[in-house]
Amino acid sequence: MLELYEPKPALKFFEVISKIPRSSGNEKGISDWLVTFAKERGLWTHQDKAFNVIIKKPGTRGFENAPTVIIQGHTDMVCEKNTATKHDFEKDPLKLTVDGDFVKAQGTTLGSDNGAAVAMALALLDSKDIPHPPLEALFTVGEEVGLVGASELDGSLFEGKILLNIDSETEGVFFASCAGGGRVDLFYPLEYCDVPSGFSAKALKIRGLKGGHSGLEITQERGNSCRLLARALRILQTKFAVQFTDIGGGSKNNAIPREAEAVIVFDAAKEKEVADEVIKIETAFKREFSISNEGLKIHLEPCANGVKKVFTQKLCKNLASALLMIPNGVQAMSLTIAGLPETSLNIGVITTTEKNVILTCSVRSSIASKKNACGAAAYYFRGNRS
Repeated sequence: MLELYEPKPALKFFEVISKIPRSSGNEKGISDWLVTFAKERGLWTHQDKAFNVIIKKPGTRGFENAPTVIIQGHTDMVCEKNTATKHDFEKDPLKLTVDGDFVKAQGTTLGSDNGAAVAMALALLDSKDIPHPPLEALFTVGEEVGLVGASELDGSLFEGKILLNIDSETEGVFFASCAGGGRVDLFYPLEYCDVPSGFSAKALKIRGLKGGHSGLEITQERGNSCRLLARALRILQTKFAVQFTDIGGGSKNNAIPREAEAVIVFDAAKEKEVADEVIKIETAFKREFSISNEGLKIHLEPCANGVKKVFTQKLCKNLASALLMIPNGVQAMSLTIAGLPETSLNIGVITTTEKNVILTCSVRSSIASKKNACGAAAYYFRGNRS
């Protein structure tokens, strides 16, 4: 499909690797494919225990003795999909489509972060007519979950002193550094009580948000479904003593969550009032996010199964309070570089497990002390605090 578009060599390889599942922690398939790619072309290659791959190619005529350049990208991708999309990132290929000047994936993330770098490096390694110095192509794993592959590298394998990390957005723009990152997991032990007699249960769902990368799009004021769900729950708690259970939202800590939901229970006699209030909440949120998230939807749906137990009032209150008060979004802009978000935090995932509700946050800052301070502010809301 992509062979009709330019640049053909890079897009050809992007389409190929899009057929190989490569979620973080599941990079063996793409790693083995890279090794095969190198061997088929007679290129030196090395695969380590973490599944990082290095491929070396000599310089072309006239550039044999030029300084070696390391080109680096990561093989793993952020794996997120719409709730209605049936896709298993562990085994299913991405379904690519072309929309005008853009390549997109149907119902899932595209993986151009950092598949674009992998594809461009492969195009260079495969080329026979592009002049270049000696190349060392480095493909690392686990970047999206904490630079796992980079920490396992054997630096003695490299000859190059110049490294180009192809993991940015604007062509022709070079960065000399990047923000540090961290992750905060907050655990809330489950506490249940019986659903009161005469109460109804509905699924409260938030859909239609744009989401995005928590580093790239954090300045664009896009709605965070986990935060918006907490706001809606707090309003319903205050007006109708609503309790909830089975709360969930987002899929990756470093992606701004697009969808979230919880099962709510309330006095059946007030069902119409609750439904009307949800419409009011949706109207208010749509007005608030009319520019950044015009597709926002909040609605109630029937529950597929009967609900017999629900989180205690205390747990409901603590969860809603934490989601409302944990720092979220840009916390500070750089005073030295215009337009640079210096410090930010993203409430990325809510998960209900057998024992806990877990809130997972991604912290970023170009200043280590501010990163630590922002992470500590989130950590204060851990569920087991006194």
